[in-house]
Amino acid sequence: MTKKFEQQMENLDVPVLENDPLKNQLKRNLENEFFPRKDIYRQKFRIAVSFCVLFLIVAITFWIEPRLPTKLHQIAFGKKIVEKHKKIEHAPLDKPMLYTSIDNPKFSEKIIPEHYQEDVAYLIRHYSSQNDNAVVVVSKFGNEPKKSNDNIIY
Repeated sequence: MTKKFEQQMENLDVPVLENDPLKNQLKRNLENEFFPRKDIYRQKFRIAVSFCVLFLIVAITFWIEPRLPTKLHQIAFGKKIVEKHKKIEHAPLDKPMLYTSIDNPKFSEKIIPEHYQEDVAYLIRHYSSQNDNAVVVVSKFGNEPKKSNDNIIY
């Protein structure tokens, strides 16, 4: 459409006006004749609406099929994404449960549970890697984390 407009502008005989405001007004009138402002805004609105609809369709698709982004990433980049969390297989309940307190029958010969009082409980987590390395994290159970004042700006 711009080439058509340029050709029409080249072939158009524009009268030479001595007064500059009328010349600018004529120029604006010609531009508005070929490119009305309403059409430009409608076109921009249609483009914006179409992108919103496309984004909505993609978002609904990802919500319905959450594994789709991972599959698309594998197809696009050829990389396999390693899942960070492995499923933990729980021990069957028919095995004897281990005691986690001082009331364990194995301790009854050596200590008397009534003489002891529980002070602090600990949570122990054991993490192992594929390289046969392991990390054990020991956390106090029930303590609230301390808030740091490093982020306060005075």
